[in-house]
Amino acid sequence: MLHVLGVGHAWPEGRLSDSFLDGVVELGDSRSGSQGIEQRASVLSEEYIALAKNNHVEETEKVASDTPTDLSERATLQALESAGISPEDLGLLLAGVCTPQQTTPSEAQRIGKRLAQKIPAYDLYSSSSDFALHVSTLLDWKDEKIPDYVLSASTGCATTRVSYESGEAPYLFGDGAAAMVLSSRRTGKLKIIDAAFITDPAHASLFSIELYGHLTMSPKALSTWIEPTTEKLLRKAIEKNSLDVQTLRWIDPQVSLPSMCEVASRVGISPENHWHNLERVGCSLGASPVTVLSEHWGELVAGETIVLSTAGPGMSAGYIVFQSTEG
Repeated sequence: MLHVLGVGHAWPEGRLSDSFLDGVVELGDSRSGSQGIEQRASVLSEEYIALAKNNHVEETEKVASDTPTDLSERATLQALESAGISPEDLGLLLAGVCTPQQTTPSEAQRIGKRLAQKIPAYDLYSSSSDFALHVSTLLDWKDEKIPDYVLSASTGCATTRVSYESGEAPYLFGDGAAAMVLSSRRTGKLKIIDAAFITDPAHASLFSIELYGHLTMSPKALSTWIEPTTEKLLRKAIEKNSLDVQTLRWIDPQVSLPSMCEVASRVGISPENHWHNLERVGCSLGASPVTVLSEHWGELVAGETIVLSTAGPGMSAGYIVFQSTEG
């Protein structure tokens, strides 16, 4: 069994407001892509976007306030502090990054360098479901093969890959990172009851991020894949683990607040048990759901169950079921 000993998150200081985007993005007054978001965390300044509209993504490295690794380092240090361990205690690094500045070394290796640790470090990334992938992978291992402490991290600066000329993407994406410290030997604040991860390559055309270019997302991605897949897997998690929908806490994938509120209503999860922060920071892809868990870390009550859902661009999805062992 895996336990979560600590979590952390990081966002850049910059924010992109609705009013700013409405004045920059063509047809921005339609607001069809806002998905309940009021502002988005961004490593890019409003001045840069207004001037260049990010038409040349290679220029962002010169003007961005943070790199994906800057954000993952801050999230990692917060997670280590909340877990009460030091970087030297880690035995394995797993990471995902949807917007790498380089493909070699891997993001996990870059984190290891920032921590001054030469330990096994691998990227396992799925754009939107990094944490479900990491946890599901570790649950397939024999406990004795898992190091005492494992770091799982996800980071991305999606706004550096968005074209601010037109479309829905400028209203949806933000930047951020999150991290969890996991252990199969030491009891933590949360124990992991179950996890699942799936991919759907048949729908891969709905979303793409060019390695050194812009990202694209079909308007159909939410209604035809993300929302129904999220609901299907949430119901599976509830049924498989005999969960009480009246009391469980749900963290949605942080892609669309209106559609996820509808999912919660159909499943029977009350608004007060539906946790989200999409409206304040936007969608940071794989990192988003765990940033919500990190914000609520100090509020956890012993015995409560949390279902964290992952789904979105990248056509991967999953869930992690946690039970709080201490308040």
